Amino acid sequence: MEKHSLFFEPGHPNAVSTEQRAALLLEAVRAQVAFAHRHVPFWADRLQKHGLPPTLDSLEEFAALPPMTKAELRVLSPWDLLPDASRSRLYLCRATSGTTGVPASFFWTRPDWQALAMTLAALLETHRPRTLLQLVAFNGYHQGHLMGPAYDDGLRQMGATVIPRHYLADDEASTVQQIETFGCNTLVLAQRSGLKKSGKTVEDLLRHEPELFRRHGIRWWIGSSSTFTPELREHACEQGATVTNLYGSSEFGTLGIACREHPEEFHLALGHVYVEIVDVRGRPVTAGHRGRVVITRLLGYDQERGAVPQAGSQLLRLDNGDEALLVDTACTCGLTTPRIRDIGRGGAAGAGF
Repeated sequence: MEKHSLFFEPGHPNAVSTEQRAALLLEAVRAQVAFAHRHVPFWADRLQKHGLPPTLDSLEEFAALPPMTKAELRVLSPWDLLPDASRSRLYLCRATSGTTGVPASFFWTRPDWQALAMTLAALLETHRPRTLLQLVAFNGYHQGHLMGPAYDDGLRQMGATVIPRHYLADDEASTVQQIETFGCNTLVLAQRSGLKKSGKTVEDLLRHEPELFRRHGIRWWIGSSSTFTPELREHACEQGATVTNLYGSSEFGTLGIACREHPEEFHLALGHVYVEIVDVRGRPVTAGHRGRVVITRLLGYDQERGAVPQAGSQLLRLDNGDEALLVDTACTCGLTTPRIRDIGRGGAAGAGF
């Protein structure tokens, strides 16, 4: 089992020290780049073009690879980034919303998906209300969206019973009825959505029933799509609910979780992705500086072998269109992972979440 399997050990994301994290990231990035170089001609050509060897010596060397733009991504076929050997063992395909251009589609193998679910579960466990022992979660996300099944499997990793929104439940009354019928104590739903998509948001439900959380015993609200407003967060907390906001994108899934003590900041995910904040030259910025959000799909997880390179769509240093400020000082919440704040959302990533 590779050392970077520690990213999936109990206690993650605090299972490793800051020093260990850098070494494990290098090992995981090195394995992923070598895999992409060996199995995907597009990456073999791109790495050679920019003078990167198939085996990296440092993360600084990896930073010499120019980030891929959304425009570059959209002209590729979905198959161009997929190893031929992975075609017979694909588990899931999902696409971006296409609000700013042609939708782009991506593939996950079963180990890829397992790594995403495990990372999501580990992040959510840092927010789980201590007295909420048995989770019964209403998942209002559309199952055609990446995070619909991702929330299902992440919560199941935590022992939850997950109730997906009924496919005809596209009004407030029927959604609330489902929550009541199953006695759901956890609500997985966006505050609002910029898309005209089926299903209702928390803002819609609260207009329909202002005492939603208190009346139906909802103890935990999990969502994404936009930074939750302080007013709505306070409204939910006053009714006894813990509020958890996640940051992510349609190409990768979850990228970070809002800090418990400083909800305007997001602790970055480690495991299925490697998130960088980079300057105009594509080089990582130092703490206190603003830059572009660049992500690499990093690890899958096999039950027998542990952490393995992702074998689905190979995405190395994709610029997802967002900007953020990097924070790398000690956090009073206890988590040791780097944080970002003041996220400027853009492109399909913003619309998809």
